[in-house]
Amino acid sequence: MSHRRPILRSGRTSWAGLGLLATALAAAWALNRPTSAAEEFLVPDGNRSTAVHRIPLLPDPTLKETAIGPEDQPALPYSPRATCGGKCHDYSAIETGWHFNAPDRNVPPGRPGEPYILTDLATGTQIPVSPRAWPGTRRPEEVGLTPWKFTLAFGGHTPGGGYGEKFSGQAGADPAARWMVSGKLEIDCQSCHSGDPLHDQSLWATNIERENLAWAATAASGFALMKGIAKTVPETWDPMMPSTGDNPKEFPPSLAYDKWRFNPNKEVFFDVVRKPSNDRCYFCHTNRPIGPDAPEKWQEDEDVHLKAGLNCSDCHRHGLDHAVTRGYEGEPAPAGVPTLTCRGCHLGDQSAAAGPDTMGGRLGAPVPQHVGMPTIHFEKLSCTVCHSGPMPGKTAGHVQTSRAHDLGVKGKEHRDDAPPFIQWPVFMDDRGKIAPHKVMWPAYWCRMQACVRSAVLPKIIPPDVVQAAAKDALASGDLKKWKPLTAEQIKKILTFLSAQEDPAGKPFFVSGGQEYGLAADGSLASGRHWMWIPYAWPVAHNVRPKAQSLGSGGCTDCHASDSAFYFGQVQPDSMIESEAPVAVAMYEFLGKDPIELMAWGVSYQLRPYFKIVAFAAAAISAAVLFLYAFLGLAAVLRRASGSGDKRAGG
Repeated sequence: MSHRRPILRSGRTSWAGLGLLATALAAAWALNRPTSAAEEFLVPDGNRSTAVHRIPLLPDPTLKETAIGPEDQPALPYSPRATCGGKCHDYSAIETGWHFNAPDRNVPPGRPGEPYILTDLATGTQIPVSPRAWPGTRRPEEVGLTPWKFTLAFGGHTPGGGYGEKFSGQAGADPAARWMVSGKLEIDCQSCHSGDPLHDQSLWATNIERENLAWAATAASGFALMKGIAKTVPETWDPMMPSTGDNPKEFPPSLAYDKWRFNPNKEVFFDVVRKPSNDRCYFCHTNRPIGPDAPEKWQEDEDVHLKAGLNCSDCHRHGLDHAVTRGYEGEPAPAGVPTLTCRGCHLGDQSAAAGPDTMGGRLGAPVPQHVGMPTIHFEKLSCTVCHSGPMPGKTAGHVQTSRAHDLGVKGKEHRDDAPPFIQWPVFMDDRGKIAPHKVMWPAYWCRMQACVRSAVLPKIIPPDVVQAAAKDALASGDLKKWKPLTAEQIKKILTFLSAQEDPAGKPFFVSGGQEYGLAADGSLASGRHWMWIPYAWPVAHNVRPKAQSLGSGGCTDCHASDSAFYFGQVQPDSMIESEAPVAVAMYEFLGKDPIELMAWGVSYQLRPYFKIVAFAAAAISAAVLFLYAFLGLAAVLRRASGSGDKRAGG
């Protein structure tokens, strides 16, 4: 837009001209001033209905006006950043959310949660990994995971973003990275917000494994048929050019869009739901109990909240910034969130600032009475001790999770006896209160100096480095043939690693809370590792109702000389054949004295007899008092009768 300059006459001031100049400057400023997010993007007007998403598919953030059509050749994948975040949704605000910001070191880590577990069957490795620096985990770069390797290993059970997009260039360069071929893994909004029954999250995970990062969202959406594997094409491959077919091993990515999905305006219908369904959450957050005592799927009960009609997102809420409320007490979050914890929802905000109206019973939650329960239980125990996860047994059970075992991904074999090994429930301290936890015992190859073990973390030797050094001494890396390492294999591998000098120290293998190293005479020596405590994270679900809670059977559910709560056994999982590490009793994790606990347990078991004796003693005392009262009354009556006879005789 051009603006004519106002005419200023010689020797005179043209007020009309100045007015036109001011108007023009104001218009220019209005057109060019920075716009806020509320003005740049479509802002909801408060209507509770879900907007109909009939929109064009856009292939690239730099080509915002170039819509994809079903006849395009070659057919390009759609870009969620361009399609969803081009004009309507603030993508830059969304990518700061909890599911995407883990690599950002400026974000507070929050309470420890489920880690990513780097598992390598051949080297017997299982290491808890997290970019959030939770105590007990290792950062990806410490275990040899660049953003590229991290995305391929764990991106299938994320909604994208993070290391796959915004932070893809951080944590060191990777010569093996193929971002130019694969494209970046943008946040797929439909991972959570799709209500389309054709949306297949398993295809998202499969295509990430194939290095089809830019195609993963399209493949999962159901809009197109996806073929090809970017992993098979050379670095020089161009998605805009057809394959020559010269190399039969090349199988380049290609798409064929379903024509019926498009209207004449090249628009497709996204079946968007504002509140994600539980199935969307379950793909990444499923627990599968395993082992001889594990129930079959049909024998399990779903979380009591879900059966009551709630959704996961009713408690785990967020705004546009996608800062999902995790729902634990003490979580740093905006005002109002305290009532989205267990205690807050059922009892209300009991802080002094809330005043007398605590607003208990949110969303129809029953207000528990806990009649007869000493108040110290609410000071020392979390709600989840009694109500969450499986009931404790004499030994901790094993569980598989979606993220650790690729649950939900088609074509994956899920053997019960294959790593990584996770146990539950194990009762441990969680920020001052006892809570049930999942635990895993790290297993890794490392180097460390004997003299500084108490102060310095061992330097992890990445699995690929171990494989290169171990030659033919390793076990099978095939899930169908996996076997634990033997003592002889460990000795050979340590010998190979010892031949490589490293200032970090001697090589060791850590597994099941034990460390294995070469003695001076070349034999294999072992002992309890100084970091023998496993990595643990709290259990929140499934939630059980009152009748199935721990304690519903009385005080002796916990306070007994053989209760699983205190005396249950946790057998450390070892990656070594015929190795049986010493079991750890539950009271050791809680720092309790077993003699004191047994004394308490015996006292609780004898309580019925104490009550019988007490009631009998009270009855005898009452009878004696009644007898003496009767005798006293008789004496008074006799005295009164004798006095009357004397007066009458006088």
